[in-house]
Amino acid sequence: MRALILGIIFAFGMLSQAVAQDHKLLIIDSYHKTFSWTESYTLGLNKVLDKSIHVSRFEMNAKKLPVSAHQRKADEAFAFYKKVKPDVVLLCDDIALNHMLPRLQHENIDVVFLGVNGDPQPLIERLNGPVRVTGILERPHFYRSLSDVIQLYNQPIKNIKILFDDGPTAKINTAYLQSQANLFSKLNQTITRIERFTTFPDWKEAVLEDEYDVLFVGSYQTLRDRKGRNIDANQVITWTNQNTKHPVFAFWKVAVGEGMAAGGYVLDGEKHGIHAAVYIHKVFAGMPADHIPISVGHQGTGIYSKAEFAQLGLTPPREWVPIR
Repeated sequence: MRALILGIIFAFGMLSQAVAQDHKLLIIDSYHKTFSWTESYTLGLNKVLDKSIHVSRFEMNAKKLPVSAHQRKADEAFAFYKKVKPDVVLLCDDIALNHMLPRLQHENIDVVFLGVNGDPQPLIERLNGPVRVTGILERPHFYRSLSDVIQLYNQPIKNIKILFDDGPTAKINTAYLQSQANLFSKLNQTITRIERFTTFPDWKEAVLEDEYDVLFVGSYQTLRDRKGRNIDANQVITWTNQNTKHPVFAFWKVAVGEGMAAGGYVLDGEKHGIHAAVYIHKVFAGMPADHIPISVGHQGTGIYSKAEFAQLGLTPPREWVPIR
């Protein structure tokens, strides 16, 4: 965190030399502005980005739209890019990166990304145009969260269930999680099951099963009803909290709070936004994006809901911090 703060100071120092001209930033978001992850990284961006920067935004709305619509939204985003003519493009999360980089590869443009779970290097290596790319990878701390949680209990935890939706990002995350879950199970003599679901009714069935001691929730924002309609994310996490017989924990800050998941060692979108803003300032100050190393984002924070922990009768780890 200290290095990030120093980076912000350095970035502001360089920006002061280049702020005489107006800069234009285009944010292409995989999701939508009221999505909690988007709200959190936007908060971080707004804390750091210079007020002289003209910001435009395009939302791909991928949490609500079916996968079949993603190409169309990417075409619309590229048309919007042509209209706006930005100096820097910020691609937020994997869907925006995977759809937009091929479209931007022949543009003389600097691209920064944030919140990317997959490995972007194969995609970057296939680019054959002048586009310049850097960004911040998102690496959820699955093992640390699992480890912290089982230490909350005086008796052994034998069965852990982890639920995700079946969106594109969830597929990447569960592949990454599986190796950590296998190692965790081996070292801690637990059974750790990872399940993905397309529909909310199927998710409900998994929650109501009584074959686990602790429940973790990953992403759940693409769940749909039987008619294909997207289910509100708050409805999913609230229903899960109210209907499970077991404690609920999470890997992302947006899922933690009273009436939601009790806590976890989580990623915070605000820190990703701050980190991305530092990179954007460096580009505006004259540094090509591909001269800035791609890095892994914020290391994570242990957080908990006081209300949920009190209801569960649990004492949080000393280093976890309370929220709401």
